[in-house]
Amino acid sequence: MKTKDDDKYARIIDATTALILAQGAAAVSTTQVAKKVGIAQSNIYLYFENKDDLLLQTLTTQQARVQAYFDGRFDSLAPLVAQLHQYIDLLAGFAVAEPGALTVIDQIKQLPGTPAEHPEALFAAPLVTAGIKAGLLRDLPPELHLTVIFNVIRHWAQLKPRPEFAQVHAMIWAAVAK
Repeated sequence: MKTKDDDKYARIIDATTALILAQGAAAVSTTQVAKKVGIAQSNIYLYFENKDDLLLQTLTTQQARVQAYFDGRFDSLAPLVAQLHQYIDLLAGFAVAEPGALTVIDQIKQLPGTPAEHPEALFAAPLVTAGIKAGLLRDLPPELHLTVIFNVIRHWAQLKPRPEFAQVHAMIWAAVAK
């Protein structure tokens, strides 16, 4: 019986990520992933139930990278308005530090049947909800705020040359603030 190897699991996730960036999540196949890793396609199924599970685990890996970037950087004791600004700045910092990660997340999230939460919603949804309740943010569903922030930052991070983020931050804040 074959056993699982953590290094191989990571290589499979990395190959899937690279393929998503090259051709989009919908076009990725387990055959392509196996070929890119240099393993038999049947080995993919030692780690993942099917393609959907592979994509979900790739999404989870990218979400964990977002969370790891925020851990230790986010000051949850700061005033709420400062936390909201901090969130925007940290997501932008992550987008620059991990090129492509937000695109991979977005690509997978666009697929039918993918869980609806945005990656940053793990802790950002309650933050945005608090901002709405405090009257700092527009009284709209938190998902809309998160979508604006996530997508503007994702697009900004891909621009060459990239405009100064202070202007982009101001634009995001103008869109979501009350």
